[in-house]
Amino acid sequence: MYSDEFVTFATFSKDAGNPLDNEALLLKVVEDDNLGELVADKTTFKFENNSVSFKKNVNCEIEDAEVNHAIENTKLDALYTDSWTEALFYGVGNKAM
Repeated sequence: MYSDEFVTFATFSKDAGNPLDNEALLLKVVEDDNLGELVADKTTFKFENNSVSFKKNVNCEIEDAEVNHAIENTKLDALYTDSWTEALFYGVGNKAM
């Protein structure tokens, strides 16, 4: 699910059926951090004040927490503002000359 402020991905348990047919379940994924028994994990990217934050919730009753672990809300920093070709040309290319 997405809007201008977020993008959310979720994995559902086999018991959830087709989540596209269950609007209440889809809204619960977006609005609530409590995943319940039908949602295995949820990954959210939020866009606020020209920055991006990342958060991952995992239902340990469905998923193996050693393999698929939760991540607290974290602000993501931009690594490059240029494309990879610009970074290569202006960065590595000019340093070697």
